[in-house]
Amino acid sequence: MKRYGFLLMLLVACVSCSHNHEAAENAFLATAVDSLWSNTRLAWESLEQISTDSLSERDRHIYNITRAHARLKMEHSLSEEESLDATAAYCLSKHMMRFAGEAYYIEGTYDNLKGEDAVAMSLLKQAERAFEGTQVPDILIGMTYYKMGRISETEQLYEVALHYYEQAVPYLDHAGLPLYAACGWRELGRTTQDSTLRKEAFERALTYSAQLDTLTQLDIRYAALSRLDPQSPELIAISRYLCDSAGQNRYAYDLVRYNLREKRLDDAGHYLNILAADTTERNWSRDKYAYLLSHYQHARGQHARAYETLLSLYNKQSGEIEATGMTRTFTISEQFDNASAREQNLQLQVEKQRLWLALFIVVLVILVGLIVLLVIASHRRAMRMVEATEKEMQIQRLHAEVEIRRASMGRLLAQRIQLSKNMQESMKRHKEDKVPIWVQEFVKTNLVMNDEQWASFQQEFNANYGNFLVRLKQEHPALTPSDLQVIALTVLGVDISDICRLLNLTKRTVWGRRLRIKDHLGLTSDNQLDEWLLAHMR
Repeated sequence: MKRYGFLLMLLVACVSCSHNHEAAENAFLATAVDSLWSNTRLAWESLEQISTDSLSERDRHIYNITRAHARLKMEHSLSEEESLDATAAYCLSKHMMRFAGEAYYIEGTYDNLKGEDAVAMSLLKQAERAFEGTQVPDILIGMTYYKMGRISETEQLYEVALHYYEQAVPYLDHAGLPLYAACGWRELGRTTQDSTLRKEAFERALTYSAQLDTLTQLDIRYAALSRLDPQSPELIAISRYLCDSAGQNRYAYDLVRYNLREKRLDDAGHYLNILAADTTERNWSRDKYAYLLSHYQHARGQHARAYETLLSLYNKQSGEIEATGMTRTFTISEQFDNASAREQNLQLQVEKQRLWLALFIVVLVILVGLIVLLVIASHRRAMRMVEATEKEMQIQRLHAEVEIRRASMGRLLAQRIQLSKNMQESMKRHKEDKVPIWVQEFVKTNLVMNDEQWASFQQEFNANYGNFLVRLKQEHPALTPSDLQVIALTVLGVDISDICRLLNLTKRTVWGRRLRIKDHLGLTSDNQLDEWLLAHMR
């Protein structure tokens, strides 16, 4: 019995030792290890109070792992001297599986931040194997699966990513840290195709996010809306706040898509430039940026550039898949079939040729259309020039005819005036009683303008001078026919004495009529009358 009792005590001691086998001996180091996930700043301050010279070799390795992890969580970087390979090897040799796995987790997370996803996945799988069968905090196991899911999603292996997220959320739930649990449920909701599971995952994520800061709550709410209600105005409002006010450039992705959908190309270009600032840090953001850039170029009518952008994105993604060596890490043959890839590449080449052929046909049609339009425009211009030339020649002919008629009218009137002068001088040399009666009647009939002659003269005058007398009568109804006679002869340049001869009037009568005309027209002098008539005659 004593022997069995001793064995039982030894077993209890061994179990007790196994429970505390990985605990740190230094009090500050133990505080740092315990508070690393819940309060990274407190963990860092505890590490700052530790003198490495006083630590045992075992605690020094734990110190190196904890310090590197705290730096990674605060600064997203590691110093050059923080190489954890030797530390992980030491922890494995001492069966400190928790810290060995944590060392692999830290290195894998850092390589993931650097974009070396294949190396990161390999290290995280080593961490997963180190955690198997050991008492490891739930947060470490959960975050290892979470990181593996994020890398798988980056490599577009969505089913693999969903598998890792489903493994991560139970551990993250048990860890009791709302931030990580909310993130785990959020990623599970984003990747699952099951609508019921998606809704449940986002409800859990939103429940956890209620205990977090405003920006994290908005981030979780954004992820939920982007999957449950992608057309929601609230999603755009949250994206705009996180992008414009909180400076989170990656949320410009949905704003670019929204503005492209609403045909607001200037706003889409603005948020596209903001999204470009995020591409320097995240590979997935670069791919999304290139995809949206191609859509933006297409909306701007830059079809060739949009095609080149899509082609470069395709080539880049194909090259990255080959470079990461995914065939050694995942069952890549199930996700990327070589025959399918070749077929897609061939189809892309065919589509490219079709696109170039379509572009060539479009350009050819546009050129032919432009040539036809130029020919039609040139023909129409020539026709207009011919019509304008013909109209101008016609106008010139009409002007010439009018001038000829005016000149003929002036000559006939001058001959009549000259004949009247000759006859009057001849009659003065003879006494009136000696002048035959038939001569006197001839003078009165042919040299003095009677009503019938005036009507004919007035008609011819209006025909040659654009109905000047008609227009003048309409503008000044008070003008009498005798006034119009004086005006017509004045326009033709006949002086007062000749007007008297033609109308058989005295100079006093003619001057009286001129005075009456000036009154009707509102003029004050004879010069003004002559100038007015010349100015208004066409």
